[in-house]
Formats: sequence, C-alpha cells, structure tokens
Amino acid sequence: MKVDRLLDLAFFPGRAPRSAEYHDGCAAALEYRILGTPIHCRHQAGSSAADAWHAGVEEGHNIWRAGAAPPAGEATPPERALLRSWRAMRDTSREFISDLAAAEAAARPRRAAPTLNLVRGIVAK
Repeated sequence: MKVDRLLDLAFFPGRAPRSAEYHDGCAAALEYRILGTPIHCRHQAGSSAADAWHAGVEEGHNIWRAGAAPPAGEATPPERALLRSWRAMRDTSREFISDLAAAEAAARPRRAAPTLNLVRGIVAK
C-alpha cells in the first residue's frame, strides 16, 4: 500500500522516535489524501494524545504536499520527493550537530597537550 511506503520513508531508522498517536495521525492524513478515508480523531480534545495525533496529521499533509507538487513539470512520485526532503533534513541535522560540537569545543578551556607540558617543565628548570 502506498500509505505504508510513505510512512516507512517518513519514519526512517535513526529519526527521532514519535508516539503511536503521532504515527496514527500521519497515517490518517495520508489515507485521506490517497484513499479519501475521512479523518476522525479518537482521542479526547485537549489531551496530549490528541495533540500528538493532530501534529501527526499535519506532518502527513506536509508529506503529501511535498510529493504532490513535482518540480518544473517533472513527474515525481511522492516517495522520491519525500526521500529528497528527508535527506536534506538529515544533512542539515548533521551540519547542526557538527557546528554545535565545534562551538562546545571552542567554549571549553584549552589545555596544552601532555607532551607540551613536559617540554615546558624541562625548559622552565
């Protein structure tokens, strides 16, 4: 089923885990877009489960929009566009983590290497 393929791409291994309600909401939006199934939230309004479900619905619609609009007249299946967007997000995340590690390293007080300290001790005597 196309919905399952899109969900497998969206929730790839290594992505931050999401709740079952979030997954259900995402699936509900994709089923609505692909199969025309009505969207209905089973969770009590105002609950954290309902909030997660609605966030999943929003992501499901975003997944559909990302794949439904082919670039420059090119016929692109939703799966390919989704995969492209997730790769871009993954690459951006890697850059952010790398920048964060560099900033943390720069913020730490610098200590001379042990060999350099040994040489300084010998020269000072």
